Amino acid sequence: MTSETDSKPARKTRSLGTQAIALASGTALAQVIVAVMYIVTARETGPESYGHLVAAIALGTSAFGFFDFGTSAFWIRERASERMPLDVFSERVTAKLGIALVFFTIALAVALLWFPTLVPSCAIFLAGTVTQTAMVPLRAARRGEVVAGLSIVERAAALPVFAITIAAGVDPLQSLWISLATGTMTAGVAAYLVSRTAGRAKLRWRPRSNPWRGAGFYGMSALATGAQQLDLPLLTAVAGPVAGGIYGGVNRWTQPMGLLATAFSSASAPFIAHAQDWKSTQRLVTRAAWLLVLAVCVSAALAVAAPWLVALLLGPDFADSAAVLQWLAMGTIPIIINQPLAAALQARRYDHFVAGVYLPSVLIQLTLVFMLGMSFGAVGAAVAFFILQLLMLTSLTTCIVIAVRRDGRSREASAGGNE
Repeated sequence: MTSETDSKPARKTRSLGTQAIALASGTALAQVIVAVMYIVTARETGPESYGHLVAAIALGTSAFGFFDFGTSAFWIRERASERMPLDVFSERVTAKLGIALVFFTIALAVALLWFPTLVPSCAIFLAGTVTQTAMVPLRAARRGEVVAGLSIVERAAALPVFAITIAAGVDPLQSLWISLATGTMTAGVAAYLVSRTAGRAKLRWRPRSNPWRGAGFYGMSALATGAQQLDLPLLTAVAGPVAGGIYGGVNRWTQPMGLLATAFSSASAPFIAHAQDWKSTQRLVTRAAWLLVLAVCVSAALAVAAPWLVALLLGPDFADSAAVLQWLAMGTIPIIINQPLAAALQARRYDHFVAGVYLPSVLIQLTLVFMLGMSFGAVGAAVAFFILQLLMLTSLTTCIVIAVRRDGRSREASAGGNE
């Protein structure tokens, strides 16, 4: 049995605005580094070979999202609200990492023997699982500025590995996934080392410990989010690797704007979990909402400049990627609003609402990718993404209205019963 008690953050908690800015800045810089690596690889390999690799990387990203099944987000909420003791958290982390290692070993053996193109998927899965889990204590302790620094560490560690392997004559396709996995794992180790005062988990094995207990609705949402990453493998399957390469050549270019919203949502979730009501939540969100406005403006500018940027950065082989980028940029505008809405609902314990929106929406998206991808190729997949985000925006806004009204009636009933 561990005798360690829950540790408190050693430093003063930064404001939501400060943490959101730090996370946004760190994430943006990290994504610029990744974009450079992807662009270099695309130019050196061409759409077909590049399409196979980005599909494998997307599959690995989906795999660790499916495996996590919402545990990380659930643990952040429960640790931030002090409802989950450190010893229980440690047991669940130990069980999760142990199971992940077993899955990785089996999947890697199968990939090496029969499906060598999926080796990158295995590496991305393990590195992502370890790092995502290691970040939980820092996020729960509202140490967003540290998480931002670790995002930069992740990509800063990947870049020299990429450059060195390229200089040594390694195939750019191999260099890309090796450097990404190495950088992610480096960030995970760093997160563990710096989270000593933030309630870091111990290795504490307990038979039959279930890491997914209580995270069901979070898991359904995570399942849907991870399934969105399957649009690229699905497009490659129905329209061919060239279409996958055209789509994959630019599908990450909108991530800096989308991740601004992710940074805002991640920073705000622990604060919202502490808020007493929706009015307090609104005040918290309003303080840093200018980040969302900035992200919307950048997305709109990217849609306008797409033809010029694609021609400059990717060359004539990827000319069809310009229309894809325009649809993705327009679809990023509603996602910038969707992510904070979903995070607020989950932090206010309406995670079942979010799951109810995400699951059918992503099924619609993948169905549209299948149908439109066969007819319109990469552009069809981008249009499917745009339609998905509009549907989610409408649904999440409706859920917020229902949640606010429901909480209001509950407070009125509670006040009436106390009279």
